[in-house]
Amino acid sequence: TGNVSVSVVGESSVSNITADVKLYYKNTSGRWEEIPKGWDYDVNQSWLTISETFNGTAGLEYKIEVDGIVTKNGSTESISDTSTAICP
Repeated sequence: TGNVSVSVVGESSVSNITADVKLYYKNTSGRWEEIPKGWDYDVNQSWLTISETFNGTAGLEYKIEVDGIVTKNGSTESISDTSTAICP
């Protein structure tokens, strides 16, 4: 089992956070293929904590990509991050 954990912590004046988390695995050709999960989040608060699981295959490399928007005082800021790991 694979675990995905993401935390977004904004300043107290942040009013909304949206995030789209995508999961990929590296195929035998070395290309990333998306595993559709529908991990989309939208919270009206200054923090967001995500915890998801998936069925991983030992030895395969997985990647998560997080893209989101943080709203503060009516202005928006884009956020993004990527992380990779090999399933033990």
